[in-house]
Amino acid sequence: MARFLFDSGSQESFIRNDLKNALNLKPSRQETLLIYTFSNRKPLKKTFEVFKSINIEALVTDEITGAEIYLDLTPKLLRNLIPSGCQLADSFQKSPIKSLHGLNFLVNTIAGEPAKINKNLLMLPTLFGETLIGQLPILSGKVKHSSVNISCSVLENTLRGMDTFLLGDETRDSLREFGKERKYAS
Repeated sequence: MARFLFDSGSQESFIRNDLKNALNLKPSRQETLLIYTFSNRKPLKKTFEVFKSINIEALVTDEITGAEIYLDLTPKLLRNLIPSGCQLADSFQKSPIKSLHGLNFLVNTIAGEPAKINKNLLMLPTLFGETLIGQLPILSGKVKHSSVNISCSVLENTLRGMDTFLLGDETRDSLREFGKERKYAS
């Protein structure tokens, strides 16, 4: 099973090279980006392979994030937050994120209206199941952090079967003009 990270702050989607190889995905082109990170004052110029499968376009990289992404919540607290019958797909164990899907992908998976769970947390229906979006309290009960948690499991075969849930070609072409820092290799 591969861990996915949905990041509404990312303008691109990324997939780890080992997952790309396991799925036998072929690149459609290369793309050069200026990568800005918290620890560097100057951007890093890097060229990525781009692949497209089931209308998911993502840049191939060896590592999604150096941070360990896990949630420090007790099962009892989770049961009190989410509606009965929901299960979180992510185990939140300290294993690497295999794919990051940014806002360019996430907005196209929304399948309905959000339901308010509490003043800081919404449940949003997506093509992958119910998604928790908002702030979750950590163990101290005082500090909160933003989190997006998928509450269903998706098999790779199901993902490969989906084929029509992203932007149309005309909209996709007009969005390519956004972000002049990109350089496309032919």
